[in-house]
Amino acid sequence: MENEPLYEQLQGILRCPITKEDVRLLSKAEIVDLNARISKDGLLHSDGTPVRNDIEIGFISVGGQFVYPIIDGIIILLAHLSIPVGEPESDKSLSLRAEKKILQDFYDQLGWLKGEENTSQYVDAIKWEDLRPVIRDYAHRCHLRMNRYIQNTGRYLLDAGSGPIQYEEYLTYSQGYDYRICVDISLLALKEAKKKLGVRGIYILGDIANIPLRDNVADGAVSLHTIYHVPADEQINAFRELHRAIKPGTSAAIVYSWGGYSQMMKVLLFHRKVQKALRNFIGKIKSVVKKIIRWKSKRQPSVKSNVPNMPYHHTFDYKYITEELADLDVAIFPWRSVGVPFMRAYIHPRFFGKQIMSLIYNYEENFPRLAARTGQYPIVVIKK
Repeated sequence: MENEPLYEQLQGILRCPITKEDVRLLSKAEIVDLNARISKDGLLHSDGTPVRNDIEIGFISVGGQFVYPIIDGIIILLAHLSIPVGEPESDKSLSLRAEKKILQDFYDQLGWLKGEENTSQYVDAIKWEDLRPVIRDYAHRCHLRMNRYIQNTGRYLLDAGSGPIQYEEYLTYSQGYDYRICVDISLLALKEAKKKLGVRGIYILGDIANIPLRDNVADGAVSLHTIYHVPADEQINAFRELHRAIKPGTSAAIVYSWGGYSQMMKVLLFHRKVQKALRNFIGKIKSVVKKIIRWKSKRQPSVKSNVPNMPYHHTFDYKYITEELADLDVAIFPWRSVGVPFMRAYIHPRFFGKQIMSLIYNYEENFPRLAARTGQYPIVVIKK
């Protein structure tokens, strides 16, 4: 196996997401035995779904309870996809939460596909980012801000919720590191990240609210636009998992969103709230009319696609996050104080758009506390 020396090293930093024990590589004899069981009687994942493919290489928890295969260079370390080799054979309590399944399905089936209108961009960016040239310089400088808050060099940079390493600037975060550990719940995200990082990446299908790494192993960590997609009751733990995984003397930089709590966006986008209320009112009227028409014509409702229109997300406000993390060394800086709705509504190339974005960037640089607290997207920096 081409990467077996690397996998041998990873025995010292990975851990089982269920038992929290260390893991070790499966022996050849264990792999032969497991594949015989798969072909003869069948094996089940922890959530009760069948194991469909033979195992070529993988890890097992040191207690011998759970197996985690490595498939095409991606280490499967999600609890529900573990393979229990003892008793019980499966545990439905380990099934993926509905919110996480929605997120996973969205990005595997749609979000990390390349968009037809612009094959160099993913659907995720086309749907939720402003990709116009008038915004490009501002976005570029905001992306690079992350480098200020992590070490420039080290062995392992943890990228929690790495996605496909969507923008070129994201690659700069790990330039001085030996390896970038990409942890994501989307298999497609990791396949795309692997195309960009190659042998300098370690690819883990995992949950950032239950990071399958031992304590104090990463020399730095980043996480962009991921924690607010974690179920609300697990978000604080996701912050703490990043803190747990990094070494003392290092830091984690996390792009979060204040969502509807952003005071700056509340003021600048008040007119959109009025428009939204009107649209919702009109939408309800249309829905009632459609139901009446369907009832009269005895038509069946149309079948909806299994692909969700958007992933689960939930945001907390500044006070909640800072109070819940008060026992940690936390500082908050601006990543980007304005959101896409504002830029699409107000920023245009013919009306001094680049100049306005430059002014906004300078405001963020000169008044970072105010911009971080009242703007749209903060960087939550956790030092250890």
